Amino acid sequence: MKGLQTGSIGLGLAVAFSSPVFADATATASIGDLTVTITSSNPHVAPSITWGSSEFFEGGSAYDTALLTSDTYNTSPPPATNGASTAGSSASSTITGYSTSPGTSFSATSSSLAAGTSVNFPNYATGVTTNDEQSFTLGKDTTVTFSYSGSSTAQTTVGYNSLDQGYETAESYAYLEVYFGGSEQGSEVISDASYNSDGSPQTDSDSGSWSTSFKNSSSGPLTGYLDIYAYSTTYCSVGAVPEPETYALMTAGLGLVGVVLAHRRRSSRRVIVGFA
Repeated sequence: MKGLQTGSIGLGLAVAFSSPVFADATATASIGDLTVTITSSNPHVAPSITWGSSEFFEGGSAYDTALLTSDTYNTSPPPATNGASTAGSSASSTITGYSTSPGTSFSATSSSLAAGTSVNFPNYATGVTTNDEQSFTLGKDTTVTFSYSGSSTAQTTVGYNSLDQGYETAESYAYLEVYFGGSEQGSEVISDASYNSDGSPQTDSDSGSWSTSFKNSSSGPLTGYLDIYAYSTTYCSVGAVPEPETYALMTAGLGLVGVVLAHRRRSSRRVIVGFA
């Protein structure tokens, strides 16, 4: 019977300390389906738009628990996908449609995994894509309309771990702004997640579609500027955290140990009387 009891205790404790949960903070941001439409208010004048200089930027930074780094940055013209990756974190960024227009979609993604055993070595990652100050010139009587959609997400899986005081954060945003004729219009989506007052993780998201128009009512061509930005960043200093089921098994295993030890203490106090 002792052998069976000991085996059960060992199994309970072995399962109790297995299957850890690893924190994983993630964030994404994107501007997509960007379309540019031009019309003319003068039937005798054809609408026109001319794209000028711009600075595309695409890149990512990733840092892991061993203080290893991975950085990749690119300027115009960007590749289809860019990014950085280490064992504990990763970031990627993408710009499409940049060859003949200001770009049709921009996205950035970041992920940071559990930071191992020490909050002194956190994982963090940043992804970014931009088209900074893309200039354009509208012809006389031309109206330009920028239509686009944006989305952002931010999520943590552990939030705050009181055992090692580690925590997670995730943030993302995407925006588009147009400067033309002394006015400015634009919109953005923002998501932010970390942990609640009880330490539990958070999830946040935002999305929307917009349309912004500008008209050149001057007597000649007029120049404006377009800014597009997608950004995501994550941070994690949380170590491996046992699942709730693991805590339950651990408690059951320790309870069984207590029962057996109590039984042994009672047995040691027994007095065996022999009969002649």
